[in-house]
Amino acid sequence: MTAQTFVFFTKLVVIVLFALINESFALHLQPNKSKKTTIYYDYLPFTQAYKTQQAKSAVSAANLLLLNNISGNIDVQFRPTIRLFSELDKETEMPVCSLFKIKSNERSESYYFSLPISFLSTNRLYLRRGMAPLMPALLNDEGELKTLSSLFTNNDKVIMLWDFISYGNLIDQAIKTIPSKNKIIIQGLTSHDSLAKMIERDRTDYAIMFPSEVIEFENNLQALDLLSYRIEGVKPISTGHLMCNKNEASKAFLKTVNSKVLELYASPEFIKANTLNVTQQETALVIKAIERVTSNVSGL
Repeated sequence: MTAQTFVFFTKLVVIVLFALINESFALHLQPNKSKKTTIYYDYLPFTQAYKTQQAKSAVSAANLLLLNNISGNIDVQFRPTIRLFSELDKETEMPVCSLFKIKSNERSESYYFSLPISFLSTNRLYLRRGMAPLMPALLNDEGELKTLSSLFTNNDKVIMLWDFISYGNLIDQAIKTIPSKNKIIIQGLTSHDSLAKMIERDRTDYAIMFPSEVIEFENNLQALDLLSYRIEGVKPISTGHLMCNKNEASKAFLKTVNSKVLELYASPEFIKANTLNVTQQETALVIKAIERVTSNVSGL
């Protein structure tokens, strides 16, 4: 190899290395377009709401408003409840989240949560059609059920519960005190409508459901005309959150989401979404709950 040829190849190698370094540096500076956030949901009616961009319930309207106000590489998909949790529990560095989730102490050990997104009347105890009203001794002065376990003293009545969901801290703990023989745990495609269908078919004596779930069932199918009771100690309004797997990417994503949620709290659209098709009484409760949350996070 001549000296001239050696110099030529040396220059060529330097040029190639310089180009590779520049390309690598440029890619490092550019956002990673392949980094995707997956958001699942198991609330089946949201499929139509997301497709048409028209919600029929407050819970769908509030979550639709959020999705339309966050940007990025986001993939929204339906998953049955049991499969949804399997996706959340997979090992990954990507953010994987779920809409419509109630925050509980137990869940907070495994997942990150956003600020409240949806506000709705909380779970109530529903009785099978034809059952007598609960005995006064089981109720407090406000007509609320004192304890769930008191319903199952020396009897074979059953309560049907959905697996893999949380009813909130207080109810989750109360369910643990109910004897196993008095509980029917079900699974399926989605928790939506399942309990309403089962209690309508007399498959259970009791069920714990959101009033909005019962109303939606009645609007789509038939009136249930069921007795129901609030449960002592449970707040009148429950909040739904975005729940994500625990990794640094999810933490960063939720920081962006929470910033947007804080902006939405101050918008008329947020109040409108969370009070869509609800009673005047519930509207007042929802607005108070939103004001309370807003005042608590105003310093963030």
